[in-house]
Amino acid sequence: MDLKAYFIRKKDVEYRHGKKHVLAPAEKHAYDPATHPLRARKFLFWRDGEDALLLVGDDEMHMDMARNARDLGIAVPDRKPDGAGNLMPGDRAKIVQWSTAGYGVGTPRAFRPTLMAMISPEALETQSAIDELDDEELAMKKAEEEAAKKLT
Repeated sequence: MDLKAYFIRKKDVEYRHGKKHVLAPAEKHAYDPATHPLRARKFLFWRDGEDALLLVGDDEMHMDMARNARDLGIAVPDRKPDGAGNLMPGDRAKIVQWSTAGYGVGTPRAFRPTLMAMISPEALETQSAIDELDDEELAMKKAEEEAAKKLT
């Protein structure tokens, strides 16, 4: 697989008198699993045959990270990602969610071990860690569906 992996640092902006001021532009760097997990909050993953693109960044929103990547010249596909999620920054960036509401996609189980190994090799301990997270998401989704049924 030909993988291109980037860390996308978000724009540093502030709002003064109702106007947006860019203090520092977005930046792109080749992704380094030794240092970037310390600031990582989001990831997006696309796969097209033997080509793959991984974006990891410190943005608040997945769509903002993809937009910043496009603005920086990265060829981000014009379709929903094949995988996405949220990270808890740290020396062992922990994946805390395998989906994104903005794009409305979840990360297929088959991609999860590979993504964990790419994002933070030290965090990949066992397949059971992936399964536990998936079980938590399923339980939350089931609880939401049951609550919605009670409202109708």
